[in-house]
Amino acid sequence: MKQSVVSNDSSHGSKANLSPSSSQEQAVNTLASSSKDLKALTQDQQDSPPTHHNLSNPTASASLNKNSSTPSPRISLLILLIFFSAQMWAAGSYYWGDYPWDERFSWRMFSTVRSLSCQVQMWESSEQGPLCPDGQTAHCTQVRLSSRYHMVWVNLLKRGRRQVLEKLAQQECTQRQAHEAIFINLTCPSPEPPHQAITIQSPTVNLCEQKW
Repeated sequence: MKQSVVSNDSSHGSKANLSPSSSQEQAVNTLASSSKDLKALTQDQQDSPPTHHNLSNPTASASLNKNSSTPSPRISLLILLIFFSAQMWAAGSYYWGDYPWDERFSWRMFSTVRSLSCQVQMWESSEQGPLCPDGQTAHCTQVRLSSRYHMVWVNLLKRGRRQVLEKLAQQECTQRQAHEAIFINLTCPSPEPPHQAITIQSPTVNLCEQKW
């Protein structure tokens, strides 16, 4: 009876001695598998291209986009050169031209024409009245421009703007019959002293006979 108990105790002792060795083997296997996984992960990180790290960084990607969207200095210089060349050409078209009263594109701080005023007169054919300025068309009446047009257009005519005169004549003639007439006198002083009067539009020409 004692021998069986002893044998049982010895068997329990052998099992107790075996269990620690099996747990140690499991721990060793776990450490080995963990080291293999860590080594594989390190190898993958080393083999991956460096651009992935740059793309994962928002600051680096933002600086990359900013640099790609910024124009080069040569393009900026070319744009500035074209802009200032256009400004110089617009001003030069006035000073190289032969019509000094149209100062839209001039440097008016140096203007000698700004203080000058042109004389503007307009006649239209009517049922009665004196001869028209051409001396051939009967019955003309002088028109008061300020009563028919805004003072802005009248002042532009007094500055010698031929474009305004042409548009005004075109508008007047399209509202009339073929036998009616419009005459406009536009006389401007010369920009140079003694400021002699120069006729821009002769009052002897029927503007309704012109092709607009």
